[in-house]
Amino acid sequence: VGQNEAQRLLAPAYHVDLIDRFGGKDTLQARAAVAEAYVALRGADARLAEIEGDDRRAFERYEDARYALDEIENAAVEAGEDERLTRRRRLLDNAERIASALRAAHEALAGEDADASAALGAASAALRPIADVDDALAALAAQAAALQSEANDLASELARRLEATEFDPAELEAINARLDALDKLKRKYGATLEEVLERANEARATVDAFEGRDARIAGLRLEREGARRALEESAKRLTAARTRAARALAK
Repeated sequence: VGQNEAQRLLAPAYHVDLIDRFGGKDTLQARAAVAEAYVALRGADARLAEIEGDDRRAFERYEDARYALDEIENAAVEAGEDERLTRRRRLLDNAERIASALRAAHEALAGEDADASAALGAASAALRPIADVDDALAALAAQAAALQSEANDLASELARRLEATEFDPAELEAINARLDALDKLKRKYGATLEEVLERANEARATVDAFEGRDARIAGLRLEREGARRALEESAKRLTAARTRAARALAK
């Protein structure tokens, strides 16, 4: 036997391993159960130490998240709201120009001085009697009739839009104020309202986690206690198995 082997024979760990192997399946299973229970206890200890040792930072994160969440929720932000309001503001800012253009276009199509619809109707009526002479002439007559119909539709739509075009200073003021508020949120929480809403979701998760922190700690303490008891029971079973194996080996 070499020197290293002799030292190994004297090592307590070697004796324990020898007993475990001699004890067979029962002893080895008991040893594996102890190792598993020990890992579980260490894990529970680590998780509990992490959550209990982070009190100040956790509270600071909670306060920041609570403030952000309250600010975003109180603003009642909607995705795409800023784009919709910007389009509406552009219409209000240009209401006078829009009304003028719509009025001029309507007058050109259906006004007394320049009635494009009537002119197209006259052209259609002039071409209708010769439509049966040639396919090309029939196509011209049909085109004139179609253009008159489109001109009538366009004139109606212009009249409708002209009637709906109005400038409301109070609405414009409200839109400007709302866009300013949304821009403030975007400067603080994201480049877009979608990012602002995502920040709210993250803040809500942080708030919920902190507000459920006491229950989490209580749960981890129960988990740790269960792991400790499991380790004790496993250790008792291993001790008993080793005792039996050691007695058998001694004989």
